[in-house]
Amino acid sequence: MPCADIEIVRLSIVHPKVYFTAIAALHIKQIDHGLLPLLGLKFLSRLYYELAITPKTGVWAALKSNELVGFISGCADARLSYCAVLSRAWPLFMRLTSQVILRPGLLRRMISVLYYPFNKSSTKRHAIEVCSGIKSEILAIAVNPDFERQGIGRKLIQAFEKEMLHWDNKGYYRVATKIPDIRSNSFYRKAGFLPCHQIKHNDLILQIYLKEI
Repeated sequence: MPCADIEIVRLSIVHPKVYFTAIAALHIKQIDHGLLPLLGLKFLSRLYYELAITPKTGVWAALKSNELVGFISGCADARLSYCAVLSRAWPLFMRLTSQVILRPGLLRRMISVLYYPFNKSSTKRHAIEVCSGIKSEILAIAVNPDFERQGIGRKLIQAFEKEMLHWDNKGYYRVATKIPDIRSNSFYRKAGFLPCHQIKHNDLILQIYLKEI
Protein backbone atom coordinates (compact mmCIF):
# COMPACT_ATOMS: atom_id res chain seq x y z
CA MET A 1 0.00 0.00 0.00
CA PRO A 2 1.40 3.44 -0.92
CA CYS A 3 2.65 5.48 2.02
CA ALA A 4 0.99 8.90 1.61
CA ASP A 5 2.77 10.66 4.46
CA ILE A 6 6.26 10.26 3.03
CA GLU A 7 8.07 13.51 2.24
CA ILE A 8 10.87 13.59 -0.34
CA VAL A 9 13.46 16.25 0.50
CA ARG A 10 16.55 17.24 -1.44
CA LEU A 11 19.28 17.60 1.18
CA SER A 12 21.62 20.58 1.33
CA ILE A 13 24.04 22.31 3.67
CA VAL A 14 21.15 23.56 5.83
CA HIS A 15 19.87 20.12 6.77
CA PRO A 16 20.93 18.35 9.98
CA LYS A 17 23.98 16.13 9.67
CA VAL A 18 21.99 13.35 11.32
CA TYR A 19 20.26 12.83 7.97
CA PHE A 20 23.58 12.11 6.26
CA THR A 21 24.54 9.74 9.08
CA ALA A 22 21.21 7.93 8.69
CA ILE A 23 21.77 7.65 4.93
CA ALA A 24 25.23 6.20 5.52
CA ALA A 25 23.82 3.65 7.97
CA LEU A 26 21.07 2.64 5.52
CA HIS A 27 23.64 2.31 2.72
CA ILE A 28 25.78 0.01 4.85
CA LYS A 29 22.75 -2.10 5.78
CA GLN A 30 21.08 -2.33 2.37
CA ILE A 31 23.96 -1.94 -0.11
CA ASP A 32 26.37 -4.32 1.54
CA HIS A 33 28.47 -5.18 -1.52
CA GLY A 34 31.46 -3.28 -2.83
CA LEU A 35 34.01 -1.14 -1.07
CA LEU A 36 32.04 1.79 0.35
CA PRO A 37 30.37 -0.03 3.29
CA LEU A 38 33.83 -1.17 4.43
CA LEU A 39 35.05 2.43 4.73
CA GLY A 40 32.76 3.13 7.65
CA LEU A 41 29.94 5.37 8.79
CA LYS A 42 31.95 8.59 9.04
CA PHE A 43 33.34 8.25 5.52
CA LEU A 44 29.96 7.54 3.96
CA SER A 45 28.27 10.33 5.92
CA ARG A 46 30.80 12.82 4.61
CA LEU A 47 30.63 11.41 1.08
CA TYR A 48 26.87 11.94 0.90
CA TYR A 49 27.23 15.42 2.34
CA GLU A 50 29.78 16.29 -0.35
CA LEU A 51 27.54 14.84 -3.06
CA ALA A 52 24.63 16.92 -1.76
CA ILE A 53 26.56 20.18 -2.22
CA THR A 54 28.13 19.33 -5.59
CA PRO A 55 26.65 21.09 -8.67
CA LYS A 56 24.24 18.98 -10.75
CA THR A 57 24.47 16.25 -8.13
CA GLY A 58 21.96 15.53 -5.42
CA VAL A 59 20.93 13.47 -2.42
CA TRP A 60 17.23 13.07 -1.66
CA ALA A 61 15.83 11.72 1.59
CA ALA A 62 12.47 9.99 2.04
CA LEU A 63 11.22 11.10 5.45
CA LYS A 64 8.35 9.87 7.58
CA SER A 65 7.78 12.07 10.63
CA ASN A 66 11.33 13.40 10.07
CA GLU A 67 12.79 9.89 10.23
CA LEU A 68 14.75 8.60 7.23
CA VAL A 69 13.11 5.65 5.48
CA GLY A 70 14.95 5.84 2.14
CA PHE A 71 17.29 7.85 -0.04
CA ILE A 72 18.62 8.31 -3.54
CA SER A 73 21.76 9.97 -4.85
CA GLY A 74 22.33 10.85 -8.49
CA CYS A 75 24.09 13.21 -10.84
CA ALA A 76 24.05 14.67 -14.34
CA ASP A 77 27.64 13.66 -15.03
CA ALA A 78 29.28 10.97 -12.90
CA ARG A 79 32.82 11.87 -13.96
CA LEU A 80 32.42 15.55 -13.14
CA SER A 81 30.77 14.73 -9.81
CA TYR A 82 33.53 12.32 -8.81
CA CYS A 83 36.21 14.83 -9.76
CA ALA A 84 34.49 17.71 -7.94
CA VAL A 85 34.07 15.74 -4.71
CA LEU A 86 37.62 14.38 -4.73
CA SER A 87 39.25 17.70 -5.58
CA ARG A 88 37.43 19.36 -2.70
CA ALA A 89 37.54 16.70 0.00
CA TRP A 90 40.32 14.19 -0.74
CA PRO A 91 42.48 15.17 2.30
CA LEU A 92 39.54 14.52 4.62
CA PHE A 93 38.69 11.25 2.88
CA MET A 94 42.30 10.12 3.27
CA ARG A 95 42.13 10.77 7.01
CA LEU A 96 38.80 9.01 7.36
CA THR A 97 40.04 5.91 5.53
CA SER A 98 43.62 5.81 6.82
CA GLN A 99 42.84 3.07 9.36
CA VAL A 100 41.21 0.68 6.89
CA ILE A 101 42.56 1.38 3.41
CA LEU A 102 45.79 -0.57 3.97
CA ARG A 103 43.95 -3.82 4.65
CA PRO A 104 44.79 -6.49 2.06
CA GLY A 105 42.87 -5.90 -1.16
CA LEU A 106 41.17 -2.65 -0.09
CA LEU A 107 43.59 -0.33 -1.87
CA ARG A 108 43.02 -2.20 -5.13
CA ARG A 109 39.28 -1.93 -4.65
CA MET A 110 39.58 1.79 -3.89
CA ILE A 111 41.38 2.33 -7.19
CA SER A 112 38.61 0.38 -8.90
CA VAL A 113 35.97 2.66 -7.34
CA LEU A 114 37.80 5.75 -8.58
CA TYR A 115 38.03 4.20 -12.04
CA TYR A 116 34.35 3.21 -12.13
CA PRO A 117 33.01 6.31 -13.98
CA PHE A 118 35.49 5.63 -16.78
CA ASN A 119 34.88 1.89 -17.01
CA LYS A 120 33.40 0.83 -20.34
CA SER A 121 34.27 -2.87 -20.32
CA SER A 122 31.33 -4.96 -21.45
CA THR A 123 30.26 -8.36 -22.58
CA LYS A 124 28.46 -6.76 -25.54
CA ARG A 125 30.48 -4.56 -27.87
CA HIS A 126 27.45 -2.90 -29.47
CA ALA A 127 26.12 -1.96 -26.03
CA ILE A 128 29.25 0.12 -25.38
CA GLU A 129 28.50 2.21 -28.44
CA VAL A 130 24.93 2.78 -27.28
CA CYS A 131 25.78 3.58 -23.65
CA SER A 132 29.18 5.29 -23.86
CA GLY A 133 27.73 8.79 -24.16
CA ILE A 134 25.43 8.46 -21.15
CA LYS A 135 26.86 10.39 -18.21
CA SER A 136 23.86 10.79 -15.91
CA GLU A 137 23.47 8.17 -13.23
CA ILE A 138 21.73 7.08 -10.06
CA LEU A 139 24.68 6.56 -7.74
CA ALA A 140 22.80 4.81 -4.94
CA ILE A 141 19.24 4.13 -3.83
CA ALA A 142 17.94 2.27 -0.80
CA VAL A 143 14.74 1.94 1.21
CA ASN A 144 14.32 0.72 4.77
CA PRO A 145 13.03 -2.90 4.56
CA ASP A 146 10.12 -2.01 6.87
CA PHE A 147 8.87 0.46 4.23
CA GLU A 148 9.40 -1.52 1.05
CA ARG A 149 6.55 -2.10 -1.44
CA GLN A 150 5.01 1.27 -0.58
CA GLY A 151 6.15 3.17 -3.67
CA ILE A 152 8.98 5.02 -1.92
CA GLY A 153 11.62 3.88 -4.40
CA ARG A 154 9.54 5.17 -7.29
CA LYS A 155 8.99 8.50 -5.52
CA LEU A 156 12.73 8.87 -5.05
CA ILE A 157 13.38 8.14 -8.72
CA GLN A 158 10.73 10.68 -9.71
CA ALA A 159 12.42 13.32 -7.54
CA PHE A 160 15.74 12.64 -9.24
CA GLU A 161 14.19 12.77 -12.70
CA LYS A 162 12.43 16.05 -11.90
CA GLU A 163 15.74 17.59 -10.90
CA MET A 164 17.38 16.22 -14.05
CA LEU A 165 14.80 18.12 -16.10
CA HIS A 166 15.56 21.22 -14.03
CA TRP A 167 19.22 20.75 -15.00
CA ASP A 168 18.01 20.55 -18.63
CA ASN A 169 19.42 17.06 -18.73
CA LYS A 170 16.97 15.10 -20.86
CA GLY A 171 17.55 11.74 -22.47
CA TYR A 172 18.85 8.53 -20.95
CA TYR A 173 20.44 7.98 -17.57
CA ARG A 174 21.86 4.81 -16.04
CA VAL A 175 22.00 2.77 -12.88
CA ALA A 176 24.05 -0.30 -11.96
CA THR A 177 23.24 -3.26 -9.75
CA LYS A 178 24.87 -6.62 -9.12
CA ILE A 179 23.47 -9.38 -11.30
CA PRO A 180 22.69 -11.91 -8.50
CA ASP A 181 20.47 -9.37 -6.67
CA ILE A 182 17.07 -10.54 -7.90
CA ARG A 183 15.11 -7.91 -5.96
CA SER A 184 16.99 -4.88 -7.26
CA ASN A 185 16.98 -6.16 -10.83
CA SER A 186 13.23 -6.74 -10.61
CA PHE A 187 12.70 -3.27 -9.13
CA TYR A 188 14.53 -1.50 -11.95
CA ARG A 189 12.69 -3.43 -14.64
CA LYS A 190 9.32 -2.66 -13.06
CA ALA A 191 10.32 1.01 -12.76
CA GLY A 192 10.84 1.21 -16.52
CA PHE A 193 14.58 0.64 -16.83
CA LEU A 194 15.96 -1.39 -19.73
CA PRO A 195 19.02 -3.66 -19.45
CA CYS A 196 21.93 -2.37 -21.51
CA HIS A 197 25.21 -4.14 -20.80
CA GLN A 198 27.42 -5.55 -18.07
CA ILE A 199 30.69 -4.40 -16.55
CA LYS A 200 33.18 -5.98 -14.16
CA HIS A 201 33.71 -4.02 -10.96
CA ASN A 202 36.10 -5.55 -8.42
CA ASP A 203 34.76 -9.07 -7.81
CA LEU A 204 31.28 -8.25 -9.12
CA ILE A 205 29.62 -8.27 -12.51
CA LEU A 206 27.22 -5.32 -12.64
CA GLN A 207 24.16 -5.04 -14.83
CA ILE A 208 23.73 -1.57 -16.31
CA TYR A 209 20.18 -0.34 -16.83
CA LEU A 210 19.00 2.68 -18.81
CA LYS A 211 15.91 4.83 -18.55
CA GLU A 212 14.80 7.78 -20.66
CA ILE A 213 13.34 10.98 -19.24
